[in-house]
Amino acid sequence: MTYADRSARRVMGALRDVLESWFARYPGELRAHLRGRLFSSRESEQQSAWWELYLHETFVRAGYDVVVSSATPDFTIDGPGGRFHVEATSRFEDPGAYSRSRRENALYDGLDGAQTGPWRLGVEMLRVGANSAPCARFRARITKWIGTLDFASTRRESPTPNPNGFGRYPYKVFAEGDWALGIEAFPFGDSREPGRVRAVVTWGAGDMVIVENEEPLRDAIARKASACRGLDAPVIIAVLLARDFGAEHQVESALFGTDGVEYAYDPSRMVIEGARPIRAADGLWSPVDGEGEIAAVLAGVRLSYFNFSKICPTLWTNPLVRRSPIELADDLPWQRRWVDESGIVFADSIRTPASFFDVTRDWPGEDD
Repeated sequence: MTYADRSARRVMGALRDVLESWFARYPGELRAHLRGRLFSSRESEQQSAWWELYLHETFVRAGYDVVVSSATPDFTIDGPGGRFHVEATSRFEDPGAYSRSRRENALYDGLDGAQTGPWRLGVEMLRVGANSAPCARFRARITKWIGTLDFASTRRESPTPNPNGFGRYPYKVFAEGDWALGIEAFPFGDSREPGRVRAVVTWGAGDMVIVENEEPLRDAIARKASACRGLDAPVIIAVLLARDFGAEHQVESALFGTDGVEYAYDPSRMVIEGARPIRAADGLWSPVDGEGEIAAVLAGVRLSYFNFSKICPTLWTNPLVRRSPIELADDLPWQRRWVDESGIVFADSIRTPASFFDVTRDWPGEDD
């Protein structure tokens, strides 16, 4: 067994032991359904189920009486501070973007196995199709084109400048259906590397995108808030923001409004006299027409079953709440945050989740 295999087995063993102990404390009549979701083929379903298991374990460890429901809300919690409800939700990567990435990677892998002799390929993705790429046809056409190139003269001569002024070796666009690729042929020569020689050496230009979580996050919390109206106790919406680019400031903007700048303009002199930071009135808890039923939002930003010993969820309290504030146990492994009337964010100290869950801080273990 290799070092990597031993390390992976140790990590998975530690994870299994923890999850089994949490699962044993979950209500017996609902375990079968939860187990099915934990072992679902859909990653989003697995993480949603884990989030609910995590929440249940947190409240049980904090000494609360917890009632789990298959309907809304997910949890009814009773403790020294009174009763409150918790409804769980999650935000994941855009499934469309994930599916596109899988199609692109499958095409790259297929081209990487092409027999290109002394040539290596640079691949530029020009158009991504709606379905799987016809990889075999692309590979056959590219291999045929490579066979028409003169290796010696290409290697001897300087690359031809491309439209941006940079040197480029022989280049051709290939289209199949709704897919299109730009292929550059590099005269590398015979490889001295042992084993299989990879055909693809560059993937071309990458895409720069702006990841916007605020609006969909705000909408997801608002839908849950609407479903929880009329309950007999305060409600916490617990949201798992399981996206690679998720951040606390996005939760803050979704709840209290996006940050902006207001300029003071003198039209008589046509000059800007000053500027001040402001919050747009587009938050779920903006002062005008804000949501006042939900007591708080618990945000698990980039939290997962591999890092729960290190990452502390954040509890944002609602300044517009129309009920009495929730009194929560002091040892809950959450950091509390709130925004005052002037829009300034305050926070208490960050807790240490590892000690709360009786695991080491470096759980599931560092490499040997």
